[in-house]
Amino acid sequence: MSINTSRGKDAVTNYKTLEFFSGKKIPDMSFLECRLETGRTHQIRVHLSSNGNPIIGDQIYGKQNKFIRDIDPEFKELLEGFKRQALHARSIGFIHPTSKKEMEFECEKPKDFENLIKTIKKLKF
Repeated sequence: MSINTSRGKDAVTNYKTLEFFSGKKIPDMSFLECRLETGRTHQIRVHLSSNGNPIIGDQIYGKQNKFIRDIDPEFKELLEGFKRQALHARSIGFIHPTSKKEMEFECEKPKDFENLIKTIKKLKF
């Protein structure tokens, strides 16, 4: 999957920065809310990475921890222990393909995701 205007399909991701983190112990990071107008494979991951904002834990489109210099040891350990993408769908909705009914689901952030955000907030100073 890639950003390719000549061969690719249209994909639209709207995003808003909810919180920005910067500090001596961590690299610059943002907590974003994304709203998709289309549903392409890896859409959020491709769009954010192409804008220079890869998702933590994204082994395909993201940066590897070893390339981040002067990273806080606690944060490095947290990143290495985070075995998935730091991506969470708070809500998702779609039209069911058979019944044609609108379906909507909501879910709280998982504990590991909450812990990641809490640690980032703690280390940003």
